Amino acid sequence: MKRLVLGSILFLATATTVLADSPAPRDFAWGQSLITTENEALHELSLPVDVYLWSRQPGLADIRVFNNNGELVPAILLPALAPPPVPVITRPLRLFPVKAASIGNAGGMALHARTDRNGTIITLNTSQATAGEKPPAVYIVDASSLEQQVAGMEFEWETPSRNYLGMVTVAASDDLQNWKTLAIAPVASLRQKGDVLEQRTVEFTPIRSKYFRLTLTPQQEAPRLDGAAVRLSTATAEPNRQWRPLATVPGRERAGDYHFDTGGQLPVDRLRVRFPETNTLVRACIYSRPNDKSPWAFRQSALLYQLNQGGGELASPPTSFTACADRYWLVRVEQDGGGIGTGRPQVEIGWIPHRLVFVARGPAPFLLAYGSGRDGLSPLGDDALQTGLRKDQRERLMPAPASVGPRQELGGKEALRTRIPPTTWKKLFLWGILTLGVALLAGMAWRLRREMGREDRPQ
Repeated sequence: MKRLVLGSILFLATATTVLADSPAPRDFAWGQSLITTENEALHELSLPVDVYLWSRQPGLADIRVFNNNGELVPAILLPALAPPPVPVITRPLRLFPVKAASIGNAGGMALHARTDRNGTIITLNTSQATAGEKPPAVYIVDASSLEQQVAGMEFEWETPSRNYLGMVTVAASDDLQNWKTLAIAPVASLRQKGDVLEQRTVEFTPIRSKYFRLTLTPQQEAPRLDGAAVRLSTATAEPNRQWRPLATVPGRERAGDYHFDTGGQLPVDRLRVRFPETNTLVRACIYSRPNDKSPWAFRQSALLYQLNQGGGELASPPTSFTACADRYWLVRVEQDGGGIGTGRPQVEIGWIPHRLVFVARGPAPFLLAYGSGRDGLSPLGDDALQTGLRKDQRERLMPAPASVGPRQELGGKEALRTRIPPTTWKKLFLWGILTLGVALLAGMAWRLRREMGREDRPQ
């Protein structure tokens, strides 16, 4: 009897050890080789899109890094590092309205300018257009006092009495004679049912120039510019935002609802919408949820538009919101004015990938493994990489960049199947041993009582 109890306990300990072993590459569906730099302790890479699409556990818990011996190496998954917003630096400059005889000819204006020795315009005159012509509105911006490069323009105007959608051509010159076109972009002043849409800015490649010429077309109903401010160039690094196009599916219960599925746990923070028909302007609300059972959570509302004028397009900027890893999304378009017309919209989702930092311990090549139905996995968060070193040590141990190779099959789709959790097996074994122990004690007590009963009988 004692041997049976001891054997059962040993079996439970052995089974627990087997079930609690560390995950191996075969426990994950897919993997990608990590290309690293020799003699570097730490490496960092942006999380590939396939990881988001194939991860099956909350918080991207089914991600691990292995060395060439199949051993786990310390790793941590850090949130996307978005650069802080940089305030736009603008500077108002003098604006001179003129008349031009021709839009298409850069030398179509006969300018008569008087400047000081620094190039600052004192007076500016122009020849009149030929009789019968309707010349466009043209303005000269004097930027001779600037030392910085200019990366864009902002306009001030009197709101026109009617809706206006046109184009502005921005050109640069250092002598008021030879002009270089920098940008052709839409400008707009539109009103619809209380919504006001104004496009007053244009951006272009940073340039240092004494003068800028603004040409508005068409002139009819064009707003009169009262002022212009230049946007000074700033050295800011754009975040490594990735984009993914997706199709939408019309909702069944409500007109104007369009659903789409990101396919995984992508930390979406931007949304672009493209309409099937041009000249569309609507207001919409954006919702998301992690699964098809949860209620919709509001993310953002926006005025969405796609307008054509003079061969150019004025499109609404991407809608921004706090990063959200929900998989299912809904764009609800208000139906005032007919919605978006026929067809269905296309969307593009944007996100900044997580940063995966790992220690190059053991032989290379290293392997990024992901996608698993194994229970007991927790999100990567090896705090030793963050708090185990002093600040000066962390600064000296800057991670070297790493990249990934093609996706390869490890455990395949079989690894994605949910397995009975080891904790459940442990509980079953523990209850089994407890039940067995109680039964053994009950048996021993029964035998002891029986033997004592025999001794009490008279001989």
